[in-house]
Amino acid sequence: MGCLFDLDGTLLDSAPELARCLNDLRQEQGLPHLPLRDIQSAISSGVPSMLKVAFNVTPTDPQFDTLKQQFHHRYHAILGQATTFFPGIPELLTMLNAQKIPWGIVTNKATQFTLPLLAQFPLLKDCASIVCGDTLARAKPYPEPLWLACEQLTIQPNATFYIGDAITDIQASTAAGTTSILALYGYIPTHLDPFTWHANHIAPTANALRPIIQSYFNVT
Repeated sequence: MGCLFDLDGTLLDSAPELARCLNDLRQEQGLPHLPLRDIQSAISSGVPSMLKVAFNVTPTDPQFDTLKQQFHHRYHAILGQATTFFPGIPELLTMLNAQKIPWGIVTNKATQFTLPLLAQFPLLKDCASIVCGDTLARAKPYPEPLWLACEQLTIQPNATFYIGDAITDIQASTAAGTTSILALYGYIPTHLDPFTWHANHIAPTANALRPIIQSYFNVT
């Protein structure tokens, strides 16, 4: 058996960093800062969603590509400076390592941001599989990224947890045949009802993940 994790909103709290980038761009355009909670609700849906919240643009708008490039430039410059583990995650990963339980990361974040970010967290260097949003032709909610991670870890999907905070995580987990755990503490938009996503388990806090996983692996 093994564990797979989403990254932003599940393992790492990157919202302050992403919000800083967006608000710096807004300030340059004479716009007021947005509250963190407004930006958090868009993170799981990626950069287009964040730019929609911050500037009310879509990929079809003429200024979208410029804003996206400016955002990427700022984010790369401060990558990891204001991102932290959610409380309880270091202890969980330490337990998995001690019990020799294989684990990996499946994220829709692009490789150019994922790898430099992970490099700033020594505990994440023990990660045996990293599948990013651009690793394959299709990302979550499709199951292929989870299948690839399972293959890299030499574990079967039906013996694997997938933990994430977005509906696409639960959809990908269901399609891949893994056991889903919804990270309720993550970046879930307030207008959505995550209890309708039919996750196999729900973790209200990151600390709640450990007993769920321990019960399945029969470890302490």
